[in-house]
Amino acid sequence: MVTAPTQDILLAHVVPALTTFLGERGLTLSEAKTRVAHVEDGIDFLGFTVRRYRGTVLTRPQKAKVVQHLRAIGDYLRRHRQAGPSQVIAELAPLIRGWTAYYRHGASKHAFHSADHHVQAKLWRWAKRRHPIKPAAWVRSRYFDRGWTFVDGKTKLARHDEVAIVRHAKVQGKRSPLDPDDQAYWEARQRRRLEETMRSRKRAVLLATAGLPVRDVRRVVRPRRGHLPHGGAPRHPAPSRRDGSDGQPAAGAPVVPQSAPRADGAPGSGGLSRMTRDRPVRF
Repeated sequence: MVTAPTQDILLAHVVPALTTFLGERGLTLSEAKTRVAHVEDGIDFLGFTVRRYRGTVLTRPQKAKVVQHLRAIGDYLRRHRQAGPSQVIAELAPLIRGWTAYYRHGASKHAFHSADHHVQAKLWRWAKRRHPIKPAAWVRSRYFDRGWTFVDGKTKLARHDEVAIVRHAKVQGKRSPLDPDDQAYWEARQRRRLEETMRSRKRAVLLATAGLPVRDVRRVVRPRRGHLPHGGAPRHPAPSRRDGSDGQPAAGAPVVPQSAPRADGAPGSGGLSRMTRDRPVRF
C-alpha cells in the first residue's frame, strides 16, 4: 500500500516508479488487484480496513473478516452440539488466539469486544440446547463464570479482549530490506518483534497454568494467619487452644501446685484431699 498527497501524483509518478522497481526484479503490478482510492473512503488491505476517521487514520479489522471468523465459530458449535465443554475449549482456543494475534497490531479493541459478545451468545445457545429443561441460572453456573467466560471447571476459554493491543512500529525514514547497509536495522526489528511474541505467549501459558485469566497481570499472594510474607514477627499469633488462649497463665492468676511424691515413692496429693484432687479447685 502506497500513499501520496494527491491522485495525480500517485498516477503520474508513483505508479511508474513501482512498475520500474518491480520490473527489475521480474515482477509486474497487477491491474486487477491495484486500486486507487481516497483515504476518506478507505481501502481493504490484508484483512484490514485503512480509513481516516475524523482526521485520524486507523487500521481496523475488515468487517468481512470479522463476520467470517464469527461464522466459523458458529459453524463449529453447530457441528459439535454433542461435544463436551472441554473439547469445545480445546478446539476453539487456538482459533481465537490465532485470529487475535494477527489483528492485535491495529485498532482492534472494539472488534475484540464485539466478537466476545457474539461468541458468548453463541455459546449460551449451545449450552441451553444441551439442557433444555434446566433453568437459566443452573446453565450459567455450569458453563460460565461471573464474567460470562465459558469455563469447564478451572479451564477457561480464551477471550478476544484478553489480548493486549501492540502498536505497529513505523519503519524509519528510507529504510529498505533490500539495502545491505540496513541489514542490522531489520535484524534488530525482527528480533524485537520475536521477543514481544514470545513474551506474550509465555505470559499466556503461565497464567493458564496457574488457573488465572490471561487479562489478570498480577497475582495476589495472601499470607497465612499469623505469618508475614517476608519472615517478620506475626502481628496476631495464632491461638494454640480451642478456647483461644496460648496455654500461659494470666497475670495475677493463682497457681495450683502439682501433686508431690510421698516419702515411700508413691505419688502424693501435695496437701490436697482426694476429693479435691479429682476436681477443679475454686478459690
